[in-house]
Amino acid sequence: MLPIVQEHGYEFLLTRESLMGLKDREMIYPLLLAASENNIDQPFIAKLLKARGLEPEAYHPGYTLWVQTFGGFKVWRGDQPVDPEEWKREKARLLFQLLVGHRDKWLHRDQIISMLWPDTPLENANNYLKVILNTLNQVLEPDRPRGETAFFVERRQELYRLNPRARVMVDAELFTQQIGGWLTTGSGKCRQPLSGTLFRWVLCSGMADDRCAILSPAVFAGRRTAHRAVIG
Repeated sequence: MLPIVQEHGYEFLLTRESLMGLKDREMIYPLLLAASENNIDQPFIAKLLKARGLEPEAYHPGYTLWVQTFGGFKVWRGDQPVDPEEWKREKARLLFQLLVGHRDKWLHRDQIISMLWPDTPLENANNYLKVILNTLNQVLEPDRPRGETAFFVERRQELYRLNPRARVMVDAELFTQQIGGWLTTGSGKCRQPLSGTLFRWVLCSGMADDRCAILSPAVFAGRRTAHRAVIG
C-alpha cells in the first residue's frame, strides 16, 4: 500500500479525514510508529511523522479528543464517548476543563491547587493533584501501555498543560473562530441569525463572568463574543 501512496501522491489518505480514507486522521499514527520501529519504508514514514511533529520512538494513542462545552460537557476519544462514570472523581473532570481552558500555556501546580483545592493544606493538595492527574490520564488514555508517558497531558516538573501536538477539538474554540466570519467588520452585527442551540453553555453555566474567565478563558471569550453578536 505504501508504495502506491508514494507513487501517486496519496499521502492525504493517511493524514486527513476523507470519504475514502480515515474517519479520524490520528488513527494512522500508531501504525506509522510501529512501521518505523520495524524499519518499514523508513524515509517515507519518517517524513510523515516529522510533518506531524512526532519522534520515531514516540507514543500516540491513535485518536482525536473531541470536547463539547455547549449543551452539556462531554468528551469523545475519537468516536467513542467518555462515559460520565469513567471520570470517577469530579476533580478529574474539573482538572481537564482547567487545562482545556488554558490550553495555550503552562499551568503551575500552585495555580491548579488554588483553583481546585483553595482551602486545603498544601501537602494534602499536592497528593490530591497526583491522584487526580493519574485518574485523568486513565480517562483520556485507558489503553496506554504501562511505562509510556501520557500523551494528552504534559508535565514538566511543577508545570502542566495539554500537549500542543495532541489534536484536541473544542466546540467553544471552533465557535469563536467561526463567529468571526458571521460578523461584519463594520457594525459588528450578525449577517444572519445565530441559532439558539449554539448558546447552551455548560462549562460556565450558572457561573459569574469572573469565575468563568478563570476556569475557561476560551468559553468566556466565546460567551462575550456571542453576547455582542446578538445584542449588536
